[in-house]
Amino acid sequence: MRLGVLTRYLIKIHIGPFIFALATITGLIFLNAVAQRIEGLIGKGLPWTVVVEFLVLSLPHTIALSLPMSVLVAVLYSFTELASSNEIMAMSAGGIKPTRVLVPLLGMGAVVTGAMLYFNDQILPESNHRLKNLLVDIGRKSPTLELREQIVNEIKTESGVDVYFMTADRIDQVANKLEEVTIFDSNSSIRKRTTYAASGEMAFNAEKTDLYLTLFDGVVHEVQTDRIGGFQRVYFDKQIIPLRDVGNELERRFGGSDRSDREMGFKLLTESVSAREAELDSVRIDNREKALQALRLALGRPIDEDTSMVGTMVVYQ
Repeated sequence: MRLGVLTRYLIKIHIGPFIFALATITGLIFLNAVAQRIEGLIGKGLPWTVVVEFLVLSLPHTIALSLPMSVLVAVLYSFTELASSNEIMAMSAGGIKPTRVLVPLLGMGAVVTGAMLYFNDQILPESNHRLKNLLVDIGRKSPTLELREQIVNEIKTESGVDVYFMTADRIDQVANKLEEVTIFDSNSSIRKRTTYAASGEMAFNAEKTDLYLTLFDGVVHEVQTDRIGGFQRVYFDKQIIPLRDVGNELERRFGGSDRSDREMGFKLLTESVSAREAELDSVRIDNREKALQALRLALGRPIDEDTSMVGTMVVYQ
């Protein structure tokens, strides 16, 4: 069906402001949402694909907020422009009723409403669910190891059970080289070790979970507290120190986990309501039976007799 000149004109003057408002409002809300989450992403050593996935999954709930506001901005701006240029007065003078001007807008509103219903039912709940699972997985991932020069670096291994302290005068992050390394190990209650090395190298295993320090030209000072004056000094040309579980790979969980109301479409919400109503009815019946039993016991009557009491309780309820 071919649209009239007036209908095409009214639609045309709304499209520009709508697109501009949608882009602007979505951008502002999106930046605010990302800023609130950025602290949980920094220092996690996440691959760029995970960051892009986080950004993409953050868009739907932003659009769900910005699109209705964009429609309002577009309508207000367009009608303000029509009024300021006296176009509405010209239409009235030409015999065009105000209701005729609203017809195209109501049609556009119906289209946007249908699109938002589909969006809120199919796309938004699934994206919210996947975003929640992604944030939970990221939260379970420990920060990647970051070593800095000339300060005491705390290195937690074995899921935080063992702790080492390391200093180095120079750390080459590109070549993974260390110079003038000192490592303090006090995880044993009877042996305290301090390792000094002129240089060293760092290397992770293939899973990026274990760090191997290869030290060169050094000495180990070991204080033994289980005997008086216990002390041992060991020189070495090369020593390898494995540090387990200092890094953590991101473990993804797809599906699973319970869904909140923001993660359910119309069908799942209806099923959830029906399940909750059935559960509530079951609780009411169970409480009613317990109340009847307590009342019979209080009156000194056997639990399996005096069935007329049931009718009495039902009436009073």
